[in-house]
Amino acid sequence: MSLAQLLIESEHLKMVINAPKYEFAQDIYKEFSREITKYMNWEPFESLEDVLISIKKRYKKIIDGKDIALRIINKKTGEFIGIGTITEINTSTPELGIWIKKSAHGHHYGKESVSALKDWAEKNLSYKYLKYPVDKNNVASLKLIKSLGGIKSRSYEEKISSGKILNTIEYRLHKKLHKQAN
Repeated sequence: MSLAQLLIESEHLKMVINAPKYEFAQDIYKEFSREITKYMNWEPFESLEDVLISIKKRYKKIIDGKDIALRIINKKTGEFIGIGTITEINTSTPELGIWIKKSAHGHHYGKESVSALKDWAEKNLSYKYLKYPVDKNNVASLKLIKSLGGIKSRSYEEKISSGKILNTIEYRLHKKLHKQAN
């Protein structure tokens, strides 16, 4: 199966590849605010065109089999919830990430999304562990990754191009060892 056709489903959510479409870019442009990016190594996009450029770049990585970036959608309503990613999928330490729009906070969509991404990775990728970087002040993300068994591995300071400084803690989600039948 081509990654461009990827669909991941969980109890309340479905996740589909974030293809370069104008309506997809509009959702991101509207919801990817300064509040959402406060603890991220991204900044809000300055224009809708910037969003489209970013989606096209990531989509090329999807087609090349390097990353996945998925739109998180409420299965019942069809509402856009956010974006989930696994980058560097061909390495022993891919990186997991999500963002959930502000109006969808508090519904456990983040935990459900990360769980679904991890489950997909368990079945489809060969890796040692998934990295999950989180700013030490992002209480909700810290709670999420700890609830999923994330293990703290290292801390570092990250300065992004805008000058924002993140105090990142990298958590690891190790791949489960599956017993094989004899």
